[in-house]
Amino acid sequence: MKEVLTKKNKEYVSNGVYEFNNELYATIWRYKKERKIDDNTMKSNQNEGRAVKEYCSDFVPTKPDFGHQKTVLAYPVKELNKYYLN
Repeated sequence: MKEVLTKKNKEYVSNGVYEFNNELYATIWRYKKERKIDDNTMKSNQNEGRAVKEYCSDFVPTKPDFGHQKTVLAYPVKELNKYYLN
């Protein structure tokens, strides 16, 4: 199991964004929020996360700064771009 990253880790950039192995990772919530993508709900983000995880095994578990979720996966931004911009 990978270490769960939090805002106390050196990889933390901002809520939902981490730099890990010289690559930027983001949670789906943060990615959609920054790009003003509609339907940024827990249910849609969970479904989309499952879809991204089907082809992208590169992710890091994170602990959100707020909310009731214990962990949320962050994916490389380049992989999220492939999913949302295609």
